[in-house]
Amino acid sequence: MARKTEKTKLPDLLSPRELAAAWKCHQTTAVRILTRAGIQPVVFGSTRRGIRRYRIADVISFLEAPDKRSTEATPLRRGIRRHRGAG
Repeated sequence: MARKTEKTKLPDLLSPRELAAAWKCHQTTAVRILTRAGIQPVVFGSTRRGIRRYRIADVISFLEAPDKRSTEATPLRRGIRRHRGAG
């Protein structure tokens, strides 16, 4: 017997935590990917660390876009990481 699939309505805005859980990565990685793709968050609050949410339509259009990211993306910064406290 065929199982009925429930249609769930996606929220209009997604948090970095929700995106990271869906993509199975860290929150910082999800934000970095979206920033490099040029997707701006909706920020609630007047402080620098306001609540960030991303429009679901922007994320879906990014995921469905042809793979141009490798040529348009900003190159990763490579170098030696200096650890604090190292003498």
